[in-house]
Amino acid sequence: HAFEEMYCIIFQLLDRTWDEMNAAYMDFPNVLNAVKQKVMDVLKTSTSLNNFQKGCSKGTPVEAFLRAGKAEENQVKIVIPSFGIQEDIIEQITAQTKKDIEVFVHEQKRQALKDGAVFKEFNKKGKNQGNVYIQMACSSDEKEIYWERIPDLTATVETYNNSISIDDLAVVLTGQNNPLLAKLKKADEDILNHGFSLQLQDGTSFDLVAQNQVDFVNWTDGIRLLLGLEMETLETKRAIECLETSDICVRLM
Repeated sequence: HAFEEMYCIIFQLLDRTWDEMNAAYMDFPNVLNAVKQKVMDVLKTSTSLNNFQKGCSKGTPVEAFLRAGKAEENQVKIVIPSFGIQEDIIEQITAQTKKDIEVFVHEQKRQALKDGAVFKEFNKKGKNQGNVYIQMACSSDEKEIYWERIPDLTATVETYNNSISIDDLAVVLTGQNNPLLAKLKKADEDILNHGFSLQLQDGTSFDLVAQNQVDFVNWTDGIRLLLGLEMETLETKRAIECLETSDICVRLM
């Protein structure tokens, strides 16, 4: 499938760019900008998937990005070449692509929940509970979130003794909306960027901090997805935009 091949090519490009920029999670927007700039440059001269792959393997995405002189995501204007195709056909391809990408991203988020992750747990006063961690995973039927407290990151479990019904979850709160921040005497950047609160219908909550940006994005947007809410993270929105643009260009070619 052309889209799957395209995805793999761009993902490899993203990985290489991340290493070249020696990036941390706060650098993700600039890394993504570099990749998008490179992809759009290559698409302008590609007439086949093979040409696209060769173009992405040449040059340095970082240099291409710096030459563009754009450091902010909202300054990158994405232009999809028409390739001389009628406008109504482009609209049909665009509409179908958006549906396909939505399904793909939703499946990816759901699978990330089922794969599970380990989070740092904070108590109701905003203090780390002696480096206590919670391992979580979504059930295969997506009706429950299994969880188990573990003493350290290496003590992962295969069997869970506790669970939260999805029906008992009310909302996921992040960023400045995260009540955990209000309990702190001073701002904590890790909690601001990676912290989230699973609010239950009965007023209780799980106050957690993800180990990395990937887990934070997948779990906060994944839970929102299960609750029938819109995905909110900037990373997910940017990923969808990039995937849609790339796949539309491939289909038009």
